[in-house]
Amino acid sequence: MGGHALTEGLTERKCIHDYLKIKTNVFSKLDEQSLISIYAIKEMPDKESFGDLDLLVHFTDPCISNMSDLRQLLKDVFNPTEIVRSGNIISIDVERFQVDFITCDPEYLDIHLFCLNYGDRGMILGISILAVIGLFVRYYLPLL
Repeated sequence: MGGHALTEGLTERKCIHDYLKIKTNVFSKLDEQSLISIYAIKEMPDKESFGDLDLLVHFTDPCISNMSDLRQLLKDVFNPTEIVRSGNIISIDVERFQVDFITCDPEYLDIHLFCLNYGDRGMILGISILAVIGLFVRYYLPLL
């Protein structure tokens, strides 16, 4: 996340217009597959350029049950130049732009969306609220 997972020079920042076009394209191609559920992270208001697109995903089909399966799906659908995995995140290049697929288990979807949709504030609030009630959430849940 942050637009720096892939080789320098492979991707570039995009204006809001190009970012939204890529986002629509990615959703369209993956919706055709119906193998994973995809959730877009909210963009910061008035942001003019983007270094990456963050998407939260979870597996909905037995054919895609782990990170290796997701990697193969992304390779087949987008034919990226580079694929990088870091924990529960797979980053690929789409139209010279970094797209991050952040995986989570369905039961943790709401807390992940909350934390990611509000950036650093969401992480601080989410972790603080959970700590008050005695819970601990590991943000990057490993998926085998």
